Amino acid sequence: MSEAEFNQLKESLKSILRGYKKLNSSQKSKLRKLGFSILRSKNHYILIYKVCGQELKIEINKTPSDSRSGIKTVKDISNVIKRSGFVYNDPQFLEGRQPAKILAQKSKEPHHL
Repeated sequence: MSEAEFNQLKESLKSILRGYKKLNSSQKSKLRKLGFSILRSKNHYILIYKVCGQELKIEINKTPSDSRSGIKTVKDISNVIKRSGFVYNDPQFLEGRQPAKILAQKSKEPHHL
């Protein structure tokens, strides 16, 4: 994903999750349109985002207590995507490469999600 695509995703997430108190059906629908899958657990939602065939999982509270939790959630999601190594500045980064080759290169580096 290019830096421009990443920034566009981040801005879309900000508009969706601003004032997040509880994930409603409208927000879920918008997140799915952005490419997120949503799983429910007892106290959390698990957002799954696929980048080059790799699943990035982000856990968020179902009922956050902080009024800034939406912005903090966007920051957490952005950090996970950015740290995954699939955000690049060079528009020719993926040119001629297959996702499997990219994953093989990235798997040599330790990931902390």
